[in-house]
Amino acid sequence: MAQDTRACGRLAWLLDAMIHKDRRVRENASKELRMTPRLTVNYHPDLDRDALESARRTVQRFFAR
Repeated sequence: MAQDTRACGRLAWLLDAMIHKDRRVRENASKELRMTPRLTVNYHPDLDRDALESARRTVQRFFAR
């Protein structure tokens, strides 16, 4: 149970970090995304806001499966 809670917290952090105003935070999200097996998403810290939101929705759907 504690591991599930921790995983949910980590996912919440990732989703928030993907659209964070600080580029360094978005870079950390990008690194984490690259380490996620079977996840294919068009994400880069310098994308425009719409593209960042689109990538975030893709990641949400991936983890909702």
